[in-house]
Amino acid sequence: AYCFLLVMSLIFVSFSIDYKAGDILGDIFDEIKNLEDTALIFNGTIGNRYVLYWRHVVDNVVVKGDYILLHLDKDKRRIIDYKKHWTNIDISIKANPFEPREFFWKKLVVFPNNKACNYFYNFSINATYPIICWEVRHINGSTIMYDLNGRKIGEGVPAPVKGFSLSGYDSEYGPDCWKRWRLSADKWFKKWCESTISISSPAPQTISYYIRDKNVLFFYELAHGDSFLFQADREGSYYTSSMLHEDMKERGPMKFAFIGSCEGMRFTGEGTFSYEFRKGKKTGTVTIGYVGMAECPGWSVSLQWQENMFRKMDEGMTVKEAFDLASAYYPTIANCVKFVGDENLRVIKDSENPVINITDPKEGYLYIYGYEIIPTFFGKTIIIGEKMIRVNAEDNKGVSKVEFYLDDELKYEDTSPDYCWNLSEHIFGRHTLKAVAYDWSGNTAYDKIVIIAII
Repeated sequence: AYCFLLVMSLIFVSFSIDYKAGDILGDIFDEIKNLEDTALIFNGTIGNRYVLYWRHVVDNVVVKGDYILLHLDKDKRRIIDYKKHWTNIDISIKANPFEPREFFWKKLVVFPNNKACNYFYNFSINATYPIICWEVRHINGSTIMYDLNGRKIGEGVPAPVKGFSLSGYDSEYGPDCWKRWRLSADKWFKKWCESTISISSPAPQTISYYIRDKNVLFFYELAHGDSFLFQADREGSYYTSSMLHEDMKERGPMKFAFIGSCEGMRFTGEGTFSYEFRKGKKTGTVTIGYVGMAECPGWSVSLQWQENMFRKMDEGMTVKEAFDLASAYYPTIANCVKFVGDENLRVIKDSENPVINITDPKEGYLYIYGYEIIPTFFGKTIIIGEKMIRVNAEDNKGVSKVEFYLDDELKYEDTSPDYCWNLSEHIFGRHTLKAVAYDWSGNTAYDKIVIIAII
């Protein structure tokens, strides 16, 4: 296969979760509750995870780079992932009234250090951190940083707004300003395809040439435009969905198409880029792209979101699973990205099975209420009282889950890396414990052990 790439205000929410004091989930919520200046800005389900996302806000000033991210299962009972970055910082300012021209939103922010810029923000002064300033998203897609007196001191990479600039080129910000995004996609396409083409500011006829190639199965575009057209080259010409319709006539659907204009996936029905790339199908083809990205606060993490999604696709997840998981890790962008197509499609086929071993209990040992006592006669494994069953599972593309069976009856499923299950059922006599590991491609492997139990 070949690939073609083209680069062209806080809302506070509340939540209610039941937890017991003293357990891990309770400890985390107690820790968060005891932190000062937390603002919960996302609370909802993304894919198969319940996501909570806090920002650090001190006296209405957002601390850039600080966050708490908590992933729970859908029942809100079990922790899947927990990440936290928090800076101890004191802020005391008196900001003058500031009304910038033509803007979507504005907010006071503080950059504690250079790492908080995250390759997205650049300051035009010799920055001395911490920097307290206004962050403003203008309606032309630019992100501008102003000092407390309203003077421009920095900027972010502009969002690809319709009519704002040429594909991969902007007269104010320089040529190929979305180069990082384009090369990110090309890096992953190189792993999945025999060859790739990655160019900036191509003419419409150049775009048509590559799309008409039946071997081109992966497409990526980041340009000023919408669901029906985007700017193609420096002369301001456009590539349109009607051109795409003609270019797709003699070939099959694009396997993967990323439509990265600010409103690229606003509409996905007949006559749109999404529809034409899929040729109206939802099997064996997917389209992903932006909706309302011009005003989306998540634009500043769009590159990280994209990298996360591509990485998970490369690990063997379906595109939909990777899309959902990336959105769960970057929830500020979740409402501004969209998936349409085959939810079971994988970019790569992984035929390598995972490796799994039951590590506890060991074969041929006596266990009493969880404690390993001595080796047994005749090599039998004997368990008296409750016992935590532990396994080690590995896979070249990642383990998605481990299932625990007792006498071929499914008892528990674990998706966290410390794969374990507490055997506490009232059983007596000879039984078989089995653990089954699944990777993201659906490949499986199992290990089992025969036990004599009195529980």
